[in-house]
Amino acid sequence: MKPSPALLWRRVVAGFFIACLLAACQTPPPPAPAARGLTEAQIAALVKLGFIRADDGRSLNFDGRILFNTNTGMLTQPSIEVLHQITDVLKSAGVEYLRVEGHTDNVGSASVNQALSLKRAETVARELAEMGFPYSNISVIGLADTRPIADNSTEQGRLQNRRAAIIISTE
Repeated sequence: MKPSPALLWRRVVAGFFIACLLAACQTPPPPAPAARGLTEAQIAALVKLGFIRADDGRSLNFDGRILFNTNTGMLTQPSIEVLHQITDVLKSAGVEYLRVEGHTDNVGSASVNQALSLKRAETVARELAEMGFPYSNISVIGLADTRPIADNSTEQGRLQNRRAAIIISTE
């Protein structure tokens, strides 16, 4: 026996209501994780120190004021003073994580420059930690002479390339 159109209609409507009830009982998806971005106040504090947007558009980059002498991982005294200022601002602004990149000029072999750039990054990370920034929140990387910011054919350019950069991710 074939069901009547009214009975079919009731079954469709009932099925629809049951589907709606079941859908309402589902656990909603978790909210998207909050972006690990910087607040406007943090960005303003960093910009005041001289941080600029990095090429990748995701971080603030502080280049050229944390310098090293030739073939050494020791910071210059002016660079230590700059690090004191940076650390004070980072801590007061509530910046929690950062990356330190070490760089070299193009004098020397690739393997020596790689090791030296890593040593420079580690030196800066240790100095930041001694000033109160949590060492466990600092990552270090050595980039050797792969990202010069000045011409390596002059002594002034090579000096600018013997540096460390502090990167603060905005993502």
